Amino acid sequence: MQASTHANEFVATVVLPANIRAGTYQPDIDCSNGVTASAAFRVKAAPGVAPATGDGTTATATDDRLTAIGVVLLGLGTVSGALLLARRRFRTRT
Repeated sequence: MQASTHANEFVATVVLPANIRAGTYQPDIDCSNGVTASAAFRVKAAPGVAPATGDGTTATATDDRLTAIGVVLLGLGTVSGALLLARRRFRTRT
């Protein structure tokens, strides 16, 4: 908790769980100096599916074409690397 620029006020930051239900909440706030208060806030439901953000681990949509292209490119890279190594080994023997 941090002091506010106004008298008899404070500022607090909280992190709500991702699975919190929509509704109105009114938590009690107890300060170390004995002052108590409560604050009301409302949690609204997300309008539809929340956007996929971050590294994609939360994404629910899949695209088989992109997966297939990625696998083919990985395969080509592996084959190209193997051929390059084999070519180098063959040149050093002669």
